[in-house]
Amino acid sequence: MRLKLAHSLFIMLSMEAIILASYIIKNYDDISPMKLQKLLYYAQGYYVALHGAKSPLFGEKLYAWKHGPVVKTVYNHYAHHGAGALPAEKMPGIFDGDIRDFLDEIHR
Repeated sequence: MRLKLAHSLFIMLSMEAIILASYIIKNYDDISPMKLQKLLYYAQGYYVALHGAKSPLFGEKLYAWKHGPVVKTVYNHYAHHGAGALPAEKMPGIFDGDIRDFLDEIHR
């Protein structure tokens, strides 16, 4: 029971990858689904390297697929768009300026 509670709290404290994906699509040019997945992978890896494995940027698991890393929730959300540039969507921006600066640094 304690393990389930700890895992639930961990997921609640972590940001959702779809929110990060929405920010990336909205603020950077020509983001394809594959590029989006790779940016999320790099962001997660770099963030964990800086802050430790107990403080990931987002709680969803990354999967190793044939063409690269995938966050399934993000993949499923944008799968119907095909391989071209993804359109920006209105989604709540619930993260602070430090996270925005971090993502901007990853994108450069």
